[in-house]
Amino acid sequence: MEHNVKILQTHAFAHFRGEKPWELRKNDRDYQVGDTMKFTIISEGKELDQMFYRRKIIHILKGGEYGLDKDYWFLTIQ
Repeated sequence: MEHNVKILQTHAFAHFRGEKPWELRKNDRDYQVGDTMKFTIISEGKELDQMFYRRKIIHILKGGEYGLDKDYWFLTIQ
């Protein structure tokens, strides 16, 4: 399954540089290992025309553990 999500430009650049191989997201989309995330890059609330990229979810740390709120998950992406 592909999930369409928005991401701020600064966080997208951290993905590109390899500094941020994860996402902290509210679990409101039934994310699963093997799913794809299509990130649309935004700047100050506005979508940047045709600027998007995809990453695959390779690991999920579900909320409710290690002090993480039960509604939020850490998604490792590549």
